[in-house]
Amino acid sequence: SVSHFPAPAVGDIVWCRFPEVQRLKPGPKPRPGLVLEVDDSCSPPRVRVAYGTSKSTPVAKGDFVISAKNVAAFKAAGISVATRFQLRQVVVLPYNSNYFDFAPRGNGLFAPTPVLGTLHASMIGELRRAALEAGLIK
Repeated sequence: SVSHFPAPAVGDIVWCRFPEVQRLKPGPKPRPGLVLEVDDSCSPPRVRVAYGTSKSTPVAKGDFVISAKNVAAFKAAGISVATRFQLRQVVVLPYNSNYFDFAPRGNGLFAPTPVLGTLHASMIGELRRAALEAGLIK
């Protein structure tokens, strides 16, 4: 169970069963999610997460991509393929095993935590632009 691990931090990239459509039940497969906010005043903590996808459909307003072109950001994120984060798709989820799973580390290994990696400082400008476009900040 992931619930006995410390809550993730803002900026962490986590392995998340992001809910599909508007139903707030875990999605069928885990995917990267970007932690935007953490409320650890409750148990389990509640985590605000942005949707991540490896689908290379055109980048829309409110999206930003971490790809291998930015070596430092790609490595820090702990992802294995270019990933587009969609800040128009954000949910608040309980930090538990229903929604979060142990992060893959390659070679069939898994980390003892849902945290894949973290958002590199070089991506803050892109995150801010996407957050403005998505109406998350003013």
